[in-house]
Parts: sequence; C-alpha cells; structure tokens
Amino acid sequence: STNICGSDQHMVRGRTTAPAGLVLGHEITGEVIETGPDVEFIKVGDIVSVPFNISCGRCRNCKEGKTGICLNVNPDRPGSAYGYVDMGGWVGGQAEYVLVPYADWNLLRFP
Repeated sequence: STNICGSDQHMVRGRTTAPAGLVLGHEITGEVIETGPDVEFIKVGDIVSVPFNISCGRCRNCKEGKTGICLNVNPDRPGSAYGYVDMGGWVGGQAEYVLVPYADWNLLRFP
C-alpha cells in the first residue's frame, strides 16, 4: 500500500514535468513476495516499509549518510525515488508490485 502525498497531487495536476502514465507512490509499505539471489536478511512474508529515496548503501555518499544523493541508482543525477518525477524512472508504490533494489539496505522490516 502507499500513501497519497501532496507531491503526488502536484504531478497528477501537471505542476511538474511528470510524464503521463508515471506510476506514483513513494511512501510504501508491503509484504515481500519474492527476493533476489543477493538478498540475505529480508525474507518472503516479511512486512516492510520502503524509504522514500533509493540508495545503494555502498557509494561514497551513502557511506557518509547522504543516502538521498546516492551516486549509483539514477543515471541522470545523484538521488532517486519511487514514482517521483525526474528521479530515475522507478515504478512507484501505486502499482501491484514494486521492485526494490538493494533490498537488504532499502527495506525496514516490521517486528
């Protein structure tokens, strides 16, 4: 599930450069239904929160705690986000499924 943020409303109303058809939603909570081969700590069935920004956890900026300007997840500029205009083209949480890169770094598991 995802919240509807004020910035989503700006994109829907044409107040940004968001392309038609952009799947919005950057405040995401959901259940893990599948993991990739490199995921060690997140398991199928976990309920997780997905942070607004996408980061690798490995680049210089991430190691300095500047995850909002990760150097590895957006080919156009530092920083990336789900379903957000000009932030890397990642599908937002208002889709049936969301691919979360660097899942061990980018997901917060609920107890």
